[in-house]
Amino acid sequence: MGCTPNGSRSPLYEGRSRQPAAAPLGWLDSGYDHAVSFWDVVGQQHVRQAVAEYDRLGQDEFLAQYGFGRARAYLLIADGKSYDSKAILGVAYRFATGRPLIAEDFSGGAQGAAAVLRSLGFEVRNVRDQSPPAE
Repeated sequence: MGCTPNGSRSPLYEGRSRQPAAAPLGWLDSGYDHAVSFWDVVGQQHVRQAVAEYDRLGQDEFLAQYGFGRARAYLLIADGKSYDSKAILGVAYRFATGRPLIAEDFSGGAQGAAAVLRSLGFEVRNVRDQSPPAE
């Protein structure tokens, strides 16, 4: 059984190397934005599938099963609920391609998962930079 990034065992990662997922054909030799081309396969429907899976499993089980940690800054907001944005996007990629991504395969920051999810029309909030309410 393979190890997830946090060291736990998961059947999803059986025999999986820790190398990033293969880039789409032509990725390195084109003038196309590399980050955009990699994520082109992911659509809103895949993100919604990942959200449904997250709701079904619950946060802790979802993160453990797919090898992600809790979001430190960026949360996806969908249907009034918050979700770990990087984990949702990684699982959405799996729904789109059949290939799992692990946390180390991509960035979850403002220019990473948050930007991709926003480009798909989703709301993403930076909760780390929010100031506490004034009294």
